[in-house]
Amino acid sequence: MLQEIGLLIVKSFWFMLPAYIANMSPYAVRNIKCLSSPISEKYLGKNKTWRGFLFAILVAIAIVYVQSFFTSQPEYLIYDYSNPLLLGLLLGAGAMIGDLIKSFFKRRIGIAPGKSWMPFDQIDFIIGAYLFSLLIIPLQIEVLIALLAITIPAHLITNYVGYKLKIKKSKF
Repeated sequence: MLQEIGLLIVKSFWFMLPAYIANMSPYAVRNIKCLSSPISEKYLGKNKTWRGFLFAILVAIAIVYVQSFFTSQPEYLIYDYSNPLLLGLLLGAGAMIGDLIKSFFKRRIGIAPGKSWMPFDQIDFIIGAYLFSLLIIPLQIEVLIALLAITIPAHLITNYVGYKLKIKKSKF
């Protein structure tokens, strides 16, 4: 039983790795001026830019392609790599749209851009990527449960590290 849970967590994490990296990637291009205008400052805040949105999708696609070359043990996979372009697009777009939807609601209830809204800041991109990937992969609900169980603490840790490295302005 414990071994099955561990394998589910590993498989789920491997599957969602492109969305994890896509979710973090907009910070890597925040100083590039190209496409730096907000998607909708009024509804989403000034930090949600076209540059970050598009870069995150490209990163997710690239990660799926890299995964397709390094995966030799099918027992660790939830899906096959028959269409890495489509899967990367769905995981990246799902992660970013999940984040945008959460930002929309944050603005509606008066939470400022960059301020924490737990647990939604930690799970928005996972839920978005999971739902988008359902378009081509029949995922079990257990995958989502495993992802939520590992994502919340992992997200808090990476944000804290980013804060300590002066990459992020807030701890959480």
